[in-house]
Amino acid sequence: MAQESKRREFTRVSVHIEAEVTSNETSTVTGNVRNLSINGLFLECQAAVSIGTPCLVIVHLGDDRETLRIQIGGTVARTQADGIAIAFTEVLGLDSYDHLRNLVRFNAGRALEHVEEELHTHAGIKQYPQTPQSECSSDESGSHTS
Repeated sequence: MAQESKRREFTRVSVHIEAEVTSNETSTVTGNVRNLSINGLFLECQAAVSIGTPCLVIVHLGDDRETLRIQIGGTVARTQADGIAIAFTEVLGLDSYDHLRNLVRFNAGRALEHVEEELHTHAGIKQYPQTPQSECSSDESGSHTS
């Protein structure tokens, strides 16, 4: 388990919320999200979806299924008998990204400080490239040049 957590770019949090996944391989599959991070989730469901299949994920955040939701593009990363793991490829809209960040923060518990650090050092769902300070400088107007 320790080796697995070293590979992960983002902290996973336990959640129990409903989500649906739609792909070209299957009709919409509904299930419960078991765990979630800024760049993926595990959905408990009975679905036969191939690894690598692009999909649309909608996580429902409340009774208002149309406005309180997170919409994410993803790819099936792993399948198991009890569900599928999805790696996010894009968060669809600023509201979805804000809801995703807040959901992870709210459920982080003791890992909140680590989650905040991850959010600070990553651009969206990908890590910022490490740029040496000498390659990036500010001009007098305060804008950055490379």
